[in-house]
Amino acid sequence: MADNESEQYPQIGDKTISEQNKIYLRNVYTFFATSTKLNKNCDHIFFTNHGNTLFIDDFNLTSWLNNNGVDVQVREFNFEPQNSDYFTKSFYKFDCINEISKKSYSHSLLLDVDCVWLKPADALFQNASSNDICLYDVYESPSIDEPIHGLTRREMTEVFSSIDENYPKNKHPTHFGGEALFSSKKNLKKITQEHKQIYRRIQKDKEIPKFSNEKSIYDNDEYINSLVCNKLFDDWKPLNPYIKRVWTPPGFSNVEGNEDELCVWHLPSEKKTGLKYLFESIQNNPSDFESLGQPGLTKFIGKHTGVQKRPYLLKARMKTENLITKLSKIS
Repeated sequence: MADNESEQYPQIGDKTISEQNKIYLRNVYTFFATSTKLNKNCDHIFFTNHGNTLFIDDFNLTSWLNNNGVDVQVREFNFEPQNSDYFTKSFYKFDCINEISKKSYSHSLLLDVDCVWLKPADALFQNASSNDICLYDVYESPSIDEPIHGLTRREMTEVFSSIDENYPKNKHPTHFGGEALFSSKKNLKKITQEHKQIYRRIQKDKEIPKFSNEKSIYDNDEYINSLVCNKLFDDWKPLNPYIKRVWTPPGFSNVEGNEDELCVWHLPSEKKTGLKYLFESIQNNPSDFESLGQPGLTKFIGKHTGVQKRPYLLKARMKTENLITKLSKIS
């Protein structure tokens, strides 16, 4: 968790810093509620740069995390980008990578908190731990001239090469998602060293590098992380069999119906809706949640988050809340 001024997050909308933090902390709860339920033999660490006790309204989140075996560690936000207010907090994960690289774990999995667990991590760890680096190929490597959000892989190569003269000019990068990273301790150290070098290099420049779509290298942590991981690793393995960035809005949904085979759903479009409803349901009935097995758990999470069909009352609630939000903006 990184605490700074209000900034732009398309999936959250126009929210104050207090509202953004509340949404984020609910996501922290749902992430660790699902992970500690399914991964009881794993160590869980939550990094934050907020030194005070964390509350969601009057609910003491810090106490709940501690009681559920989550190690809450306070660390400074050192990788905060300058002259950008777009996805700024997401760069805090570079500080998290740096901190994890100092731990004694042979391998570690880092995830965004707007993820939820559906199955234990056993299969993921068993298959991934034979590799030193596993990454999420979010767009599954389209052709080099196919634009994604107005940016092609060829254009990414040009900007990456201008930032780092050692970046291979003939290597068109894979766009790695920032929601998941599985790595050995050795490679985490390599990654964090490159992050620091790139960060210092950009800070020295008078102009922050921009892509042809006018996005700054600082407008998304995935740009810098893709630069670093493409430069460092050729023999990486995909996390795609275990995790998916699931979009649920009508007309923009990528739900295919086989998502229940995955271990983790990343739900960026459900930050302020589905994950809020999931938070409320788990908090209000913790014993019912703990008693859920499979396939009940997947169905329970799916109906709250829209990956599966939402109940009528939940859809009606969403429409009512959206209408209230629109009316409040007009007034």
